Parts: sequence; C-alpha cells; structure tokens
Amino acid sequence: MKSNTMKFVRQGSTYQMVIEDGLDLQGVLSLDEALWVAMSAPTEAFNCDPRFLNYIDTDSNQQIGSEEVKAAIRWLLDQLPDHAGITAEFNGTLPLSSIADTATG
Repeated sequence: MKSNTMKFVRQGSTYQMVIEDGLDLQGVLSLDEALWVAMSAPTEAFNCDPRFLNYIDTDSNQQIGSEEVKAAIRWLLDQLPDHAGITAEFNGTLPLSSIADTATG
C-alpha cells in the first residue's frame, strides 16, 4: 500500500509536487496554497482541448484558478472512487465498474 506522503522534485528554482496517481491528487486538496507556483493562469497558457478548459473555468473568466482546479479534482475523485486506480499509465480504457454509481456530469 502506498503511503500518503507527498513527494516533491526541484524544477528550476522551485519545488513541484509529483502527481503519479489519484492518491497524490487527494494530496493536492490539502496542499497549502502558499506552495502553489501560481494561484491562477490564463486559459490560453494551457496546451489542451479548449472544451476541457471550459469545464474547469466554471466562472468563464478565461482564468483557471486554484479553487477551480481543486473543484475539478474533487469531481474526478467523486466519479472514480478507486483513487489508487487513477494513474499516469492510463491506456484510454476505463471499465464501467470503476465509475461511481452516482456519477454526475
């Protein structure tokens, strides 16, 4: 079983939390925001599908803030209760049995 100790690596002049799986995502929710590199960033700074960013940017201000990131993490963790099963090695398939019976969109 994995311990719930947060792991950090030095990136340039700052330390960044290593997120390898859903258990690490849980740790983000309790991480002091003073340790975040930024409290928000413009949506144009992200290299991903803009439709995804629209879901995260709940107040439609073209900024992704730390509270919006935390809300998205909470939503994901609620939908996929096996937090240890959320990994970087995701192969593109997800068994229906891993989705919560009460999953919402």
